[in-house]
Amino acid sequence: HDGDLTLTGCTINGPGTIIASGDVTISGTSTIGSNVNIISGEDMTFGGTSTMGSSVQNHSLIYCGGDL
Repeated sequence: HDGDLTLTGCTINGPGTIIASGDVTISGTSTIGSNVNIISGEDMTFGGTSTMGSSVQNHSLIYCGGDL
């Protein structure tokens, strides 16, 4: 996505990659499943009761150019 990306109250299952050139905001009751990589060119913010990955075996990766 070119710019900021906001995910609110959604479920994302992998494998897959989410890429945004701007900020990434994950809020509400969002669930990011295993094998999902999230890449942000700027800041990344988690809010609400959002979860990412469920265990060491079912992990996801986060990369961001700014603050997490």
